Amino acid sequence: AVRVVHNSADTPAVDILVNGSIAIEDLTFPNATQYDQLEAPADTYTVAVAAAADPSIQPIVAEVTLKQTESYTVIAAGSLANDALEAIITEDARRNIATAAIVRVVHGAYAAVDIPVDIYLTGDGVIADAEPVIAGLAYGEATAQLQATPSDYWVTVTAAGDKSVVAFDSGGTLPLDIAVNYPLIARDLLAGQLSGYPIALTLLTHQALL
Repeated sequence: AVRVVHNSADTPAVDILVNGSIAIEDLTFPNATQYDQLEAPADTYTVAVAAAADPSIQPIVAEVTLKQTESYTVIAAGSLANDALEAIITEDARRNIATAAIVRVVHGAYAAVDIPVDIYLTGDGVIADAEPVIAGLAYGEATAQLQATPSDYWVTVTAAGDKSVVAFDSGGTLPLDIAVNYPLIARDLLAGQLSGYPIALTLLTHQALL
């Protein structure tokens, strides 16, 4: 099963082609498909991200090898204007853990392409004396699927090693519930969108296998 995420803020709607045939149509930023929309037998496939207006324009073409019973996320990231689109691919464990929340973070924010980030989970948003739970995550990288104690967390993202440069602040606590998977993808903002911070986070709906 393959989920596809449109994570490029300056790229119009795209079609997803598998071995030359359209599998997903008109996927817009910052949306994602569901796993059950794209399933295939174990094999190696050519997956292309193409302009919906002209599928012959394919800025991303990736070879994806699918293994039996596994699930994957293909993230179309980068900048069309800068000719810097690429695929970030993760292999996803979808079984929940009965005693913990599961968190994975992907750095897909092209606005911070040269800036690794630190990620803090706190109770009140105060990071002065806190240690990052994820440190030095570079653009294009994804963490493992990490276990977290179920609780309410304030999410703060800073430039790696510099707490004074805040790239994202959740502005309040977010619940991480027991036995739930939370894939978080750092992304850019749409042109003209104002948030007070240069990047945003996309939280995907993770379809679990019980």
